Amino acid sequence: GYYGLNTSMGMWDVLDTLRKGRIIEYEVVVPEGYNLFQIGWTLSGTPLISDPQEFIALVSNKEYVRSLGVEADTLEGYLFPDTYYLPKGIKLEDIPRRMVLRYKTVFAHSYRSRAAELGFTENEIITLASIGEKEAKVSSERKLISAVYHNRLKKGMKLQADPTAVYGTKAWITKVTKEDLKRRSPYNTYLHKGLPPGPIANPGQGAILAALYPERVDYLFFVAQGDGSHFFSEDFRAHEKAIGRYRANKRKARRQAESTRQQQ
Repeated sequence: GYYGLNTSMGMWDVLDTLRKGRIIEYEVVVPEGYNLFQIGWTLSGTPLISDPQEFIALVSNKEYVRSLGVEADTLEGYLFPDTYYLPKGIKLEDIPRRMVLRYKTVFAHSYRSRAAELGFTENEIITLASIGEKEAKVSSERKLISAVYHNRLKKGMKLQADPTAVYGTKAWITKVTKEDLKRRSPYNTYLHKGLPPGPIANPGQGAILAALYPERVDYLFFVAQGDGSHFFSEDFRAHEKAIGRYRANKRKARRQAESTRQQQ
């Protein structure tokens, strides 16, 4: 490895550094819900790689993906969110390998058994977990959101998950527009029934467990309440009312903000 030695260090300091293996490392934080584009951008902010496209191309290489024992087209969903300490000089192909190995320590055999019990493959569970990870802003709602999607799949309804409509076009989702929802993409669950072709992000363990063990409720709809939480409904009429309340609250908040600006 690479060591940060300098002329102010004494012989014993140098020896102690070498003996303890204090190599130069870079801390890379991969938050839950980051997609492969965001991870590539994060890595490019370190001296480890200069171009995020190098990372994106590698994790999208089917031959490389299969060499890591992942039965998917890309490593999206399998780059486990965590804090990594990557040594200076690490080869590019070893960076995703570390993340996949971390994933494999989390996704236990019991998870695969549970997925099979539900009638899902491992990749389908990770796909569902990735959608839930992007939708759930409050951890206590993960299993409820998962239940909505499980219930919709059982009824043959479209999932209509906003984050799927912008996958591959907006790495950071600030707002999903009506135009986005009409975008022609195999990932857009507003246009296609069932799960998208693969994960849209890299879920953490909480989201994976929520996908495997959804809450036992009959909810089919949910809408944001403006504070990160959601209102859940079993029928469309109640859902429409919730949407009306949300829009009314937004209008009220805008009026109050405008009034405050005028007073200042």
